Amino acid sequence: DLNHPLPRNLINNKFMSQPSITPLRLYRSIKLGVPGTPMPPFDRILTDQGILDVIAFLQSLNPDQKETSTQ
Repeated sequence: DLNHPLPRNLINNKFMSQPSITPLRLYRSIKLGVPGTPMPPFDRILTDQGILDVIAFLQSLNPDQKETSTQ
């Protein structure tokens, strides 16, 4: 028993291609963490460019995902 939800499968194309999973949402989730989950903030570990690089990598694994843009 893990006492917390399993992490998201970010290489699952069905999940990653949902309209709500935008590059901005991914950016904020990585930078700020996700309250109420085990996902910690990475704002003190990764630079903004590092976060964008992670998003680009995730998108390369999910060809249907939108291009990296936090605008």
